[in-house]
Amino acid sequence: MPTGTNFEAKGRRNGFPFCLNNVAALESAFSSNSDGAIDSIVLDRTSAVSLDDLMFFFWNLSELTTCTFVNSFTSGDGSSGTTTTNTGGSDIKEAQIPSGGSGLDLGNTLKSTQPRERVCLEESATDPRIFIQSLRQGSSSPLYTQGFYVTPSLTSGGDPCIAYALNSSLKNPRFADAIGTANGSEVSVNLPLNSSGATVAIKIVGIDSGGGNTSTAVSGNIVADFYTYS
Repeated sequence: MPTGTNFEAKGRRNGFPFCLNNVAALESAFSSNSDGAIDSIVLDRTSAVSLDDLMFFFWNLSELTTCTFVNSFTSGDGSSGTTTTNTGGSDIKEAQIPSGGSGLDLGNTLKSTQPRERVCLEESATDPRIFIQSLRQGSSSPLYTQGFYVTPSLTSGGDPCIAYALNSSLKNPRFADAIGTANGSEVSVNLPLNSSGATVAIKIVGIDSGGGNTSTAVSGNIVADFYTYS
C-alpha cells in the first residue's frame, strides 16, 4: 500500500471538495460533449453506503489493481465467445468533462499524487470531475473511452453512495434501460470502499444490440489499493 502525508481539508463541509448531488451535472456534461465515445454515458448509483466509507474511498483510493468484467456474446453471423475487458495496466485518473466540448480533460493519476491534492477537485457546475479507470486502451480520443467511471454521489433518497458507469462491452442497468436493450442477464460485482474489507455492489447487465448481436453478463472482479498514513 502507498503511504500518504497526513492532511486536513474543510472542503464543502460535507467531507468532500464538491457537493454530492453531482449526477445531473455529470450527465449533462457527458450528453453535451461532442466526442461520440462518451456522449452517451449514463450513470447508475449503488445502494447507500456510510459517509465514513465514502470519504475513505474518495480520499484514499490509489489504484484498482484488478478491474475485470467478463461477458459472453453471440454475433449475428452465429459466432459466439467470451470477452474480457480489464485494466490492461492502466491507472485511475481524475478527469474533467468539458460540457459542450470534446473529449476528456485528464488530470492526475491517483497513485502518483498525494491524496491531499484532491482538495483541489472543487465543484464546477459546467465541467464536473470524475475518476476514470481505463478498461481497455484504444487509439480513439480520448484515450479513456473504454472506462469504468466512479464518483461520490447521493441516492435518490439523499444517502451517500457511488455513481458509476461502464463504457465497454457491458453496461450498467440504468444505461441499458435508457437504450432499451437490456436482456435480463445481471451480475453484481463488489467494489472495495476501504482497506478493512467494506464493499458496495455495482451491477453489470447484458445487451441485445439487434440483428442477433447479444451479450450476457458473466462475472467481474475488482481489487483496490488504498493509501495508508504513518
